[in-house]
Amino acid sequence: MRLLFTLFLSSLFYIAHSQTGNSNGESAYALSLGNASIALPGVYGLQGNQAALVFGQDSEFLLSAERRFLLADLTSVSFEKNLGFGTVGILVENFGFDAFREQKLAIAYARKLNEKLSIGGQFDYLNFSIEGYGNKSSFTFELGVYSIVNKYFHVSAHVFSPGKIGLTDNTDVTSIFRTGFKYIPSKKLQVFGELYKALDETLDFRSGIDYQLVDILYLRAGFNTEPSRFSFGFGCQITDRFFLEGGNAYHPQLGNTPGVSLKIIP
Repeated sequence: MRLLFTLFLSSLFYIAHSQTGNSNGESAYALSLGNASIALPGVYGLQGNQAALVFGQDSEFLLSAERRFLLADLTSVSFEKNLGFGTVGILVENFGFDAFREQKLAIAYARKLNEKLSIGGQFDYLNFSIEGYGNKSSFTFELGVYSIVNKYFHVSAHVFSPGKIGLTDNTDVTSIFRTGFKYIPSKKLQVFGELYKALDETLDFRSGIDYQLVDILYLRAGFNTEPSRFSFGFGCQITDRFFLEGGNAYHPQLGNTPGVSLKIIP
């Protein structure tokens, strides 16, 4: 009985969270850092901060899957390409189950203003399917900025859907404001911090560390405050072109959220 009650509450959490218009699914890399993803470079910027797209390889492909609290599926496919005059990215994301499904299609563009400053934007198409209520669709956008202060410290800011965009008569796409940093004290260690504020919700502080144990293996850990979760994970460079990443976030009441990602450099 207790297990069924927990599963019921978890399902309600999914629906309430997903109706905001941002499923918040990210790579296993971000998951293992407590979702402090605003300063992750390259293809990770499609879900974290589009301005960071320009700091990746010339071309990157990312496939991610997450099972939130071991109940619902979230999968995403990301691709970014440097065009010389900027970087273009495409994101396809699917979250949910038969009774409730949220899908996101997005195209992003980012470019460097100089060697230390970049900007980026993304247009999003959101589609919601609720059993018994049909489909609802909406368009919105995201904007980001990324600055390399020096070789040790990077700062960034990002906003998702800053304007009031309605889904139904009583539900809007939730605006989300984020700012954060990446601190690089050594070649093997990176420290991430982020403030995440969804409109009408409690401020969430997110933090994570990424440590290179050996040449091909990275160990990661993170924490965020709202909801309170601990996370951990790894990154493994299989070859020069393939990177495997795994992560897990633990919520004291709702349990584990495992995720896996594969990054490919064509």
